[in-house]
Amino acid sequence: NSNNGTIGLPNGSSNNSGNLNSYLQINGLNGNNLTNILGFEAKYFVSDCWDINMQFSMDINLTPGKDYVEGDKSVPDMIIPAQDYINARMTNNWFVSVGSNRYFKVSNPRIHPYLGASVGFQMARIQTTEPYTGKTYDDETGRYGDTTDENIDDLPTQVYLAGSKAGQMFGIKTAGVAGIEYSVAPGLVLGFQFNPIAYRYDVIQICPKGFDKYNASHHNIKIFDMPVMKLGIRF
Repeated sequence: NSNNGTIGLPNGSSNNSGNLNSYLQINGLNGNNLTNILGFEAKYFVSDCWDINMQFSMDINLTPGKDYVEGDKSVPDMIIPAQDYINARMTNNWFVSVGSNRYFKVSNPRIHPYLGASVGFQMARIQTTEPYTGKTYDDETGRYGDTTDENIDDLPTQVYLAGSKAGQMFGIKTAGVAGIEYSVAPGLVLGFQFNPIAYRYDVIQICPKGFDKYNASHHNIKIFDMPVMKLGIRF
């Protein structure tokens, strides 16, 4: 966000930036939804007791822009309303992690407890581009206006104001892993897993054109993080 020459995260003030929690989606321990509950994991067993696993996910969103359309109020009984513009926006968010688990043999051959560790990397980016907004700028006088100004024709230089804004976030996570799996049937596994302890480092970057990046960092340590249920097929 940029406001009168100030770059930062908005919270209603141009002098102080907002809280990072909403941007990192860590407002609460129970703020889960389908996008972070459902996932896919692949494991390869290098031996009877050791595996190598990987997780990957990606989310891409694209909103096309819409130009501002001037209205016509010259005829009171036939007013044509203006149409607001919509910024073009593209966001992408991807996450990848790799890890390894050590399985332990117990008296029941269907039960498989394990301990392990994982390292993950996440990156998200958002970029917005303004379409035609109706805003103008007089380069000689430094006056801002729009196409609804009564004296718009008095501006000797009418320049359409277009802008592009971009920001990104990346995070690195290391975590311990603990879980247990139960073989419901040959090749069908039901499991439960969580992170006994996890550390994550995030950086939010705002990238105004022609200026240095604005960085905001965040450290987070969690205990008993990310409990998940698993349903797997082993072959």
